[in-house]
Amino acid sequence: MRSNSFILTVALVAAMLAPGAARARCADDLAALQARVDRAQRMKPTAQTAAAAKVLQKFNAGDAEDEIDCYNAVARARRALAAAAPDAPAQQVQPLQVQPLQVQK
Repeated sequence: MRSNSFILTVALVAAMLAPGAARARCADDLAALQARVDRAQRMKPTAQTAAAAKVLQKFNAGDAEDEIDCYNAVARARRALAAAAPDAPAQQVQPLQVQPLQVQK
């Protein structure tokens, strides 16, 4: 009986500490992603890095306490970075002018 209460106590303490650990991991992910986006913005700014920076800035301005908001912000910023760059406008290709071949007799 004593071992069951010990296991229950350990499980309860672990459950109480888990949300704080998850929040810390998300904060670490967020800080690493923020550094990556900032570096990319300084080196070679693109529409993707600007969108990711905007998502991260909006999240930091809100300072949400919920870890799910943190993970959602990280996911949105990662999606913005991974988005395909818009294609360059297609150039008009001139059709090839072919002259008929003249056969000599």
